[in-house]
Amino acid sequence: MNGVRGLISFWKWTEAEEKPQLRDRIKGIIFDSAPSRPYGKQDATAMVISTPPIDALERWISEQTRISLLTWYLNLRGTLQIPLLAMIPFLRSFMSIYYYLQTHITLPRDQLYLYSKADTMIKAKHVEKFINKQKEKGNSVTAIDFVDSEHVAHIRTHPEEYRTACLQFVRHVEATYK
Repeated sequence: MNGVRGLISFWKWTEAEEKPQLRDRIKGIIFDSAPSRPYGKQDATAMVISTPPIDALERWISEQTRISLLTWYLNLRGTLQIPLLAMIPFLRSFMSIYYYLQTHITLPRDQLYLYSKADTMIKAKHVEKFINKQKEKGNSVTAIDFVDSEHVAHIRTHPEEYRTACLQFVRHVEATYK
């Protein structure tokens, strides 16, 4: 979901800087193992791995301990949020980047989703629900379930199929917007 966080940051920046025309230049988007609703352990692991180490903190707390503490916090937060979000659905986009992306960002019409049901970092059912929402919005969606590859490892597990899907998608976008 780090790519999704980056995309949301870009969207918010273009709003703040009043440069929506930059978003209009994006004609297609490829999601690899995303978007999904992350769970405590997965989100904590991603946060710790993607955050540069803090020297003073690293001496006292190992990476695994940071993941464990953050997992505990995120699971507690999730446990408290689930009933609240079930009762008051409009709050979802304020508490989850998955729902924020779904409701506040107008993605390009052409979209490619590369994911796997064997992914232990994200749940394929969330990617599939997101895909269905995008189709309901009238977007042109291509989705490939690699079935047996791990999180963002589809290119290593299925290099030809992955490469072909990406190149076909880019060619389609180029032909559509010439």
